[in-house]
Amino acid sequence: MIASDCRAKIFFIILLQTILLLSADATTSVHAQSTKITEYYIKAGFLANFARLVEWPRDHFEKNSTLFLCVMDPTVFGKSLNAINGKKIHGRKLSVTTCSKKTDFSRLHILFLNSPDKSLRKNLIAQCREKPILTIGESPGFAQNEGMINFYTEKKRIRFEINRQRAEKAGLKISSRLLKLAKIVSNSKQE
Repeated sequence: MIASDCRAKIFFIILLQTILLLSADATTSVHAQSTKITEYYIKAGFLANFARLVEWPRDHFEKNSTLFLCVMDPTVFGKSLNAINGKKIHGRKLSVTTCSKKTDFSRLHILFLNSPDKSLRKNLIAQCREKPILTIGESPGFAQNEGMINFYTEKKRIRFEINRQRAEKAGLKISSRLLKLAKIVSNSKQE
């Protein structure tokens, strides 16, 4: 019971931080359609918070380098990625880019695979395999089969699951605060 209450409080704090982070850059208008926070607005905030709560090997950063987040399909985010682009995370500027065949995976830190194109997704995952690149998806079985973090919806709420084993194998350390909020999953097959 106590662990459940603690987990709920931590989730609420991270969600509140996410909303505050994004609303700090949100613009208002007299003719505003709605102040409704969309699914991808929330996911953009989670992506920024994941960057805060994951530790990369020191040698994966150049001195004072940028933290690169690459998104397969940024169109679904609307303008919400603008709210996190350029934010400082652990003294590094977060730079949001779009994935392409020319993406430099040696400098990449976070890859959000939100395209329904399975062959492209598998190709990008293969390029990231065992590199310190946090791979995030939003399709059933993603964390068990390919990636490290997967978004899913439960009772109309955005949740996430983490494959800690795969992240550790790639040299990433995920904060215990983040792990407490996640559903922990394992590889569906031996790697």
